[in-house]
This record gives sequence, C-alpha cells and structure tokens, in this order.
Amino acid sequence: YNANGTLRQIDYYQKKPQQSDLKLYHYDQFVYNGNVIEKINRFDENAINVGATVFTFNDQGKIINMHQHSYGTDTYASVDYGSEAGLPGITIDYLYNNGHAMEYKMKFRGGNKVEDRAISSTGGSEGGTYGYDFNINPYAHMNRLDINLSNLSKNNMISQQKAYSGSIPSGVPYQFDYVYDAEGYPIE
Repeated sequence: YNANGTLRQIDYYQKKPQQSDLKLYHYDQFVYNGNVIEKINRFDENAINVGATVFTFNDQGKIINMHQHSYGTDTYASVDYGSEAGLPGITIDYLYNNGHAMEYKMKFRGGNKVEDRAISSTGGSEGGTYGYDFNINPYAHMNRLDINLSNLSKNNMISQQKAYSGSIPSGVPYQFDYVYDAEGYPIE
C-alpha cells in the first residue's frame, strides 16, 4: 500500500510443475490521480511491461471507459449506469481486438451483484444469479479495479446459479466457504 492507504502493487504467484515453491509470474502497479485509480500497469516476472488497463471517469466519479492492452491485444469497454426492474445496474459494452463484441449487464441489490448476463457477438452467452453472506468483501474496499468490474460486491459470495450457451467453462466453483475474524473480514 501507499502511505495514504491506496493500493500500490499486487504480486501474483503460481506453482509450476518443475518447481516446489510458488514463483512470481506477474505483478500490477497502480497509478493514481489523487486517490482515483487512473491506470494499472502489468509487468511479467522479469519486470517487463506486458500491458496496462486505463480507466476514464465522469464528473460523478464513475467509470465510463476502460482500455486494456495486454501482450499485444486491445480491449475497449464503455460503461453505462441505470436500473432495470427497480434494481441498479451496470452495462459494459466490450470491443475486442479481433472485431468481436460483448454486452455484459449486472444488477445489484444491497450493494451486491445479484444477477448478470453476458451476450457475445458470436452468439455465446452466460448468465447467473448470486447469493451473499453479511461479512466484508475486502476487495470491494481496496478499490481493486479490473476491466470486468468484478470486485464491486460489498459482501462475500456464498452461492451461484449459472447457465451457459455456446461454450461451457472447464471448471466452475461448486462451494464457497469462509472463516472470518472478529471484525467480519475473511482470513481463510
């Protein structure tokens, strides 16, 4: 963290079959304009810049555009805010390097993403509904942004019901278990 409490860097480690311990495989460094994340630079294990995600905000402090450059490919995203069926929502329209596009819609209740649906220009889709506990999701409070805005829910997910069309992932979580400290933060 920086001295003012903002996130400075996240290190990512992985276990490789030829080694017995975890090895750094990339890290993200956060660039701020005041206390607002402006850019996230990504470096590989050799400190070579391999990409970045840039965020643009409106006057109300909400993200309206994102651009991610990673290993020679670009993804652009436009973000809109509204409501549907009385629930606040976010719609993200993605344009990918290969000319394909995707629309991703999220609905929120009580500060948590309770429903989402993604539809690609190639006909594939994915959607889900989600349940949460009442404890603290630390990623939401760290202002840990990404191009999918995946860390917005204020509580921790305990259930999900998913449906897929066009392609099915090779693995999906089937259970979420947490151990919390006395303040409600997960420790496991």
